[in-house]
Amino acid sequence: MNIGTLSQNLTAYLTGYGRGCPERLRFITDCNDWPYMAHDAIRHRRAQFLEALDIQTLEAIATHKVSLQQIAADLLKTL
Repeated sequence: MNIGTLSQNLTAYLTGYGRGCPERLRFITDCNDWPYMAHDAIRHRRAQFLEALDIQTLEAIATHKVSLQQIAADLLKTL
């Protein structure tokens, strides 16, 4: 999706979000941390994937004994 489309989608979302309640949009404009919070939200969404894994697998990933990225990359080559 290109930036123009993303901006249009976000504008539409914020239009609905702020409709009839300008305080909601002021809440958005009063905060400067949106890029940082978006980064945190991305990390949180990615981390949700890990919740399905058992502790031994998590430990192997955390200690670099297995590479989640490499396994996924290898699988992509077979698709």
